[in-house]
Amino acid sequence: MKKLLSVILAFVLLTAFVEAASAVSFEPLVLPDGAIADFDESMLARVSSRPDQQGNRGFDEQGIYISPYWVGSAGGRRVPVYAVMNYNGDTDSGVLQSIVYLYADDISSGLTVSLERIGSAVKNAVILPEKNGAVPVINGHTVTFTAKKYGSYTCLINDDSLTDAVTVFVKERADEDAEIAAYIDEYGADRVQVIPAGYTEADYIDVSGCDVLYFRRGSYISVRHFIELKTEEQLAAKTEFRPSFLSIYNRDGFVVDGAGFIDFNRIDRNEMEYVNLSFSRNCDVSGMAIVNSGGWTVTTHMCKDCRISDLELYGYRTNSDAVNVCCSEDITVRDCFARNGDDCFSVKTTNKDGPSKNILVENCVGWSNKCRCFGITGEVYAPIENVTFRDCSVLYRNATWDNNRVSALAVSVEYSGQPIKDVVFEDIDIYRDDGRAINVLYTNKELTGRVISGVVFRNVRFTAAEKSRLSTTAKKLSFGEKIRMLLYRLLRPLLPFIKDPEKAEALCPVDNQIEVTFDNVVANGKVLDKNNFGRYFTRTGNETVIFAE
Repeated sequence: MKKLLSVILAFVLLTAFVEAASAVSFEPLVLPDGAIADFDESMLARVSSRPDQQGNRGFDEQGIYISPYWVGSAGGRRVPVYAVMNYNGDTDSGVLQSIVYLYADDISSGLTVSLERIGSAVKNAVILPEKNGAVPVINGHTVTFTAKKYGSYTCLINDDSLTDAVTVFVKERADEDAEIAAYIDEYGADRVQVIPAGYTEADYIDVSGCDVLYFRRGSYISVRHFIELKTEEQLAAKTEFRPSFLSIYNRDGFVVDGAGFIDFNRIDRNEMEYVNLSFSRNCDVSGMAIVNSGGWTVTTHMCKDCRISDLELYGYRTNSDAVNVCCSEDITVRDCFARNGDDCFSVKTTNKDGPSKNILVENCVGWSNKCRCFGITGEVYAPIENVTFRDCSVLYRNATWDNNRVSALAVSVEYSGQPIKDVVFEDIDIYRDDGRAINVLYTNKELTGRVISGVVFRNVRFTAAEKSRLSTTAKKLSFGEKIRMLLYRLLRPLLPFIKDPEKAEALCPVDNQIEVTFDNVVANGKVLDKNNFGRYFTRTGNETVIFAE
């Protein structure tokens, strides 16, 4: 018996030693006390799809709360679960997005995360994006999963309830002192501005005297409100101007780094601009979590060779686009997460200043409950070319207010319609879309003679409730025009052999052009091909559709 007890004790000690040796070292994000606002369920009624000033006003409090829905732990330790306000298109009201931040060292052995839903049993669950390979284990009120790679892990429970969504961010833990020291060595102590951990309030950040802006973990800036714009009358009478919160203008090699929160919850719509990069080159912007901006959140204009990465962008207000790349070249957007109140990741040309070209959006998560997630959207006042959206994920999009305009993936031209060519969507998973997964179209019926070419969807998988759409015209065709379009489509394969093809071309009542290639696209579980295309897509014009061999 003593021998057996000795063996058992040795085994227990060995197991404990192995577990201790393989335990992942991490620290949770703990926000300063001053950053946290009190939450009441009645606050959800503030949120709607209203586009006016009142529906998008600010409030005199911070925009982050202790989650009333979830209790979290990781590696056997309790960790804080916070929450930000978001929007649910199904109910046209607010919901809370619960969030957890974990900063870890090597997690290849796996970091176990447990999430307990307060007051409700968990019937089923999914961890998104599925490419991260996390499998939920349900026990009563608790969902447990193991994270083995850095990234975001969103848990949806009980048939994808948006009321209960919680996202865990597992990030590599940086040695902040070492990073700051390295920047000081490179740029000089007087050129590195450090935002310390803790709560502070500010009007804006002046970076004219530095080359590096570094946010320490646990830093939290609440942006002060002082221009009252809660009605259209106040907006019309506005005379006061305030600068962008963070303006990187005409800089070469500017760096934003670290891990800080910026909270715009107090700011009224149209009161200010947010994070702007303009006329700059070779800049890096990363490491910010931005709460509830009232307009375009991160924007580039006339920039070149810049990199945007590791951002989280939360909010519900109309027009609060997450990242807009405008009139810029050689831009990379990588490893970002957006659940916001408009388009998530867009490329545009907002005026004729310059084209947008050579843009890569990679390994980003888009989650819009008001608009689109990835694509060319809206303004095309100058050419757009060579844009790639790669290895990205759409979680659950339920914006269905105008399926002819909004979709998860989009090439959607609303203004001007300069040429668009060579836009690739590849290795993209759309978990669920209650509207359309894909739109390639013109939404302005006045546009004629425009060309969208070289659009490719490769290795894209989606589940969607509505048919996707290709459309060279937003104009409603008359009965006669529909007959002409039908005849044109029948004759189109024969055009190379027709003696006078221009007469056949004249049959077509629309002279805009769209060319789209599908390569291994899986629609609602079926590989898309020419035989089943009409089951998953509608067409209204003379679009050229190609299926890769």
